[in-house]
Amino acid sequence: MATLRLTAGGKEFPFPYRLLKILADNYPSGPEAAELGNALLELGIPSITERLVGKEFLTVEQRDALWESGDVDVRRRLLHVEDFISHLTDAQAREIVEQDNVKMLETVAEWAEKLYPARDGAKRLSGASADMLIEHIRTHENIKVREALMENPSVPGRFTPPLPECVKNGCSLAWYIFEDVTMADIRALDGQSREVLVALAENVEDITNPEARKAAVAMLCAHPDPEVRHALVENDSAPRFALELLTQDAEPEIAAIARDKLENG
Repeated sequence: MATLRLTAGGKEFPFPYRLLKILADNYPSGPEAAELGNALLELGIPSITERLVGKEFLTVEQRDALWESGDVDVRRRLLHVEDFISHLTDAQAREIVEQDNVKMLETVAEWAEKLYPARDGAKRLSGASADMLIEHIRTHENIKVREALMENPSVPGRFTPPLPECVKNGCSLAWYIFEDVTMADIRALDGQSREVLVALAENVEDITNPEARKAAVAMLCAHPDPEVRHALVENDSAPRFALELLTQDAEPEIAAIARDKLENG
């Protein structure tokens, strides 16, 4: 049990774990809190330590030391700290891959842009180590790990999984970057679920390949479910030729919206 000594009167009071946990949960973050905060860390209680790892009074060196403790819960909490991710080292990146903890990898995927200088990251991490870590996440056997990376819109485009692979694995397309979609991808999407095609309709303008974009529009406009065509016509960035096709839609509401956008857009 820890004790708390008050300077006035020199008395000592027992400080049981329950009170330590309350103190750690509500501990201030600024530099003025460093002295007592460091004393709490020195107790060496992992469950107390992990509550303090995000506090601003901790230095980069202190967080490195906490990482070296090897405690998986402390490491998982450290990876939620933006400043720690931004100062990740090559050795720490290798250890993340070796440890292969799903929750840790999901967190790294969510912060992936912080591994690169363009997003004010990579203070100590080499480009090769960053790529190695992201590639491990991109090809991981656990779909939740891969999906966490795919749903981060700031991940470098070279790590975006192929669209058919995402569809096959049931990944959400809410944040998918459609700009590199190819004709082969469009052919693979034909006949896919309504959810997938609605996501495509809402982002079809992002496809940079003109032939693939035109094929996607044709497929969407011909889809038998009005929900898919409605998603396309409601897309304010849909190509003009999509609206022209939809003016002939069998659903009067969809056709009317398309005509209105062409006339007033």
